[in-house]
Amino acid sequence: MHNIRAPEGLAGLPTPDRVLVRGGGTDVLDACLGRLAGGGRLVRTTTSLAGAIVAAERLGALVQVSVAGGEWRDGEWRLVGDDPVFVAWGP
Repeated sequence: MHNIRAPEGLAGLPTPDRVLVRGGGTDVLDACLGRLAGGGRLVRTTTSLAGAIVAAERLGALVQVSVAGGEWRDGEWRLVGDDPVFVAWGP
């Protein structure tokens, strides 16, 4: 596994069949998609709704994940999501 910065760091690497994109803009997503082997899989995580929409349009699948929990003021336990993360994958 390589931990590189795209899109510049992609040059010279072998063609991947799996890619995880954990940041960057649309240019990074497009560069990684452009390098992906046929039949490969790309997963993109983002906390931005705008980034999630772009990723979903390009990749085809999207979910929102949220870690929830905590005691509420009245002593009852509530599941309250904080800082959701979007996960998109495809193609």
